[in-house]
Order: sequence, then structure tokens, then C-alpha cells
Amino acid sequence: MVERRVGRVGLRALAAIAVWIGASQAMVAAQSSSVLAAAAPPAQCRVCADTEAGCTPCCRPLEPLVGRHVDDAVERLKRAGFGDPLQIVRPSGLARGFVAGTNPHAGGAVCPGQRVTLYVSSGTAPPLEGLPLHVARAVARDAGVALDEPEQRCGTDEHDLAVERQWPLAGEPLIDRRRAVEVVLRPRYPLPPLEGLGVSAAHRSLCGFGWRGHTVRIGTLEVAACGGDATGISGDVTAAFASPAVYMATTTRDDCRIDLAVLRKETIEIPVPGIVTETSIAISAEAAIGATLALLTLLWVWPHLDRDETARRGGTRRSR
Repeated sequence: MVERRVGRVGLRALAAIAVWIGASQAMVAAQSSSVLAAAAPPAQCRVCADTEAGCTPCCRPLEPLVGRHVDDAVERLKRAGFGDPLQIVRPSGLARGFVAGTNPHAGGAVCPGQRVTLYVSSGTAPPLEGLPLHVARAVARDAGVALDEPEQRCGTDEHDLAVERQWPLAGEPLIDRRRAVEVVLRPRYPLPPLEGLGVSAAHRSLCGFGWRGHTVRIGTLEVAACGGDATGISGDVTAAFASPAVYMATTTRDDCRIDLAVLRKETIEIPVPGIVTETSIAISAEAAIGATLALLTLLWVWPHLDRDETARRGGTRRSR
């Protein structure tokens, strides 16, 4: 009898324990599902249009604010329940104090807890000096500013050009009615090192450095920087000058020149008297120039030497 009672008590204990474990697991599962349900937004939560019925407005679209005065834009955001926006002042083609941009853009979703950013125009020119031309164009476009560029830039690609100067300067007010910035351009890359190269090699080097639209000028001879033929010109380059160094509104196509100073290596045949007429001595141009300079120097110095000698003799006689 006692063993049967103990067995019944053990079975009852095991059953109670099983019931308690099952209840605990069910409670944990219920709590987890309630937490997940609270964290996840409703399935129908989305951006709602103003006239759309039955839509739960978790996020709402931002109305267009660009071109409005900042005070008006802030008031509209507060009425819409978006709170105080973050205001960032930046250069823009709009007048000072007007909204030049927003984040998010007009029509973008603004969700609970999100802060709208207003980019307020300072009414000043953006910084463009030193930027490559294609980057300066993008900066001006984002700021709503027109860019006045020189019409003639010697056929140089925009990626090979940079802004040398601008007017108005960065931070100065835009006084032009068109809200435009005038720029002076320059080649991004300087002339390659040409000194010591032969004319033909120097000519080939210019074609690949953004100078392809220029004309190479050697004295009175002109050759296109790309496509021209300079193989017949002898001599070594001693200096190179680009004209113009910058491109302005007054630049013309005739200004697109690269002048090369060349030391020519030509020979001059001078017949020597007293020797067989068929024989001649080839004297280089450098030697001929040197001899000429020496002769001129001697002709200038000789009278002075003769005058000094006469004065010295006269002084000796008087002393006696």
C-alpha cells in the first residue's frame, strides 16, 4: 500500500512540474510576441497623400520650400508638425535669407523624430578658384549660380582647365542681376619641360598635355601642336612660352600660341683665299657669332687702350 501511495505522489509531482514548465514557455512566447508587435510599425504605415483616406501617416512628404524666405519656411514646418529645422547658411544664387535647398528634398518622406534641414542662401558667390572647370560647373549649378566662361579657350577640354580667378570673389555679394560669377581659366597642367629637346621631340610632347589646340611658333614658322609636322626643323629648344597663360573674355583664336626659342645648328660655308677653291671650312653658327662678338669687343676696346697709353706718356713727360 505504501509503495502505491509513493508512486501516485511521484506521478502527481511530475505532472505539476510539466504543467508549470509549459505555462512558463507560453508566457515567454506571449511576452516576445507583444514586444515584436510593439516594435514593428503597422503594415499600412507609409507616406500618405493629403487626400488619401484610410492611410496611417507614419511619415509625411515635405512640401517645396526652396525659394521661400527662411522665416516663412520655418513657420510652415512648425504648422506641419515637423518642429524646428536645422538651418545651414551656404553660398547661393538666391538672395540672402531665402531657402536654397532642403534635406530631404521636396516630396521626400519626413518620419517621426526626423529633423528637416534648411540650406539658407548667404547671397554670396561660392568658392571656385583652383577647382577644375567641370567641378566648378557642378558647384555653381548646385548653388544656383550662372558661370560666365571665356568663349575661346584654345580647344582645351574642360577636364584640362581650372579656374584661375573669379569675380565676385568667394563670399562677396552677387550684385549681377543674373546672379552670375565670371571666371578666368587656365590650363591645369603647365607646359612640359622642353628645354634641351629637339624641336621635333618638343612638338610631340605638346600634343599630349592639354595644349593640342595651340599653334607652335618658331620664329616666323607656325606648326599646329597636334597634326603639324616639325620634323624638318633642326635645333634645340632653349625656352618655351605659352600665350595666353590664362583665358579671359578677350581671348581670341589668334592668341593660342606656344613660342619656342630654338638654338639652330646650321653650318655656314666660308671659302678661304689662298687655298684650292673647291675646299672650304664649315664653321658652325655658334662659332661665327662668337667670332663676331669678339671682333666687335676688340674694336670698341682698342681706342680706349690707345687713349690711355697716350695719356700715360704725356703724364711721364710732365713729371720729367
